[in-house]
Amino acid sequence: MIHWPTLKKALHGWAVAQSGYAAGKVFWAEQNAPLPSRPCLTLKVSSLVQVKEDFTEPPDDDGIAMVNGDREFTLSIQAFGGEPMAALEKLRNSIHKYEVRQSLPEALVLVESLGINSVSEILGSRYEARAALDLLCRVTSQFGADGTTAKPYTTDEVGLIEEVDLAGNTSYEHPGGIPAGES
Repeated sequence: MIHWPTLKKALHGWAVAQSGYAAGKVFWAEQNAPLPSRPCLTLKVSSLVQVKEDFTEPPDDDGIAMVNGDREFTLSIQAFGGEPMAALEKLRNSIHKYEVRQSLPEALVLVESLGINSVSEILGSRYEARAALDLLCRVTSQFGADGTTAKPYTTDEVGLIEEVDLAGNTSYEHPGGIPAGES
């Protein structure tokens, strides 16, 4: 599984460092609280998709098979007030910098920028400049709690065949201690 607290902390840190906004002006959306004074940024994971089938590695000596998989998600960023298009352009351009890529967890890859759109609107009797940027990201395997380690997505206790006799009979020990043929 993806360790979301670590992933969100890394993405928030990136947005603060690269946008130039104070940490209190960059926050995760949908927190049932009013927006802070403008300008500010919101971050949101708006989709999560499994990429193809997960890969199951051969089991180890204990009958444990590692299952790895890739997940893609869309990181939606909205800028409110100030110069929102410029703020999001600055963020989008930063994802190609070497030092930025090195500062993000190794299991996280920023795949593609899906464009910056003006979503400005009138609030009451005043116009508010707004812009939105969607980034397609990929997380490979499981994100470790330390934010750097890629771990298997999950494990599967498949058991091992211990013996095969000439008649084709098999015996094995199930990892859960259940003898062969019983459930």
